[in-house]
Amino acid sequence: MEKFLKIFKRPQVIIGMIHLKALPGTPGYQNNDDEIIENALKEAQLYKDAGIDA
Repeated sequence: MEKFLKIFKRPQVIIGMIHLKALPGTPGYQNNDDEIIENALKEAQLYKDAGIDA
């Protein structure tokens, strides 16, 4: 717990996960790298704006 508090500075946090579309080498990949990056950045900004901790 001491390490946790040192990192986050409080006892409770919310940790989010950015979901990606299919990546190169996976069956659902559609050669859409720019779209994958754009969507990931939008999702990250939403988490930041909502105050998600990590």
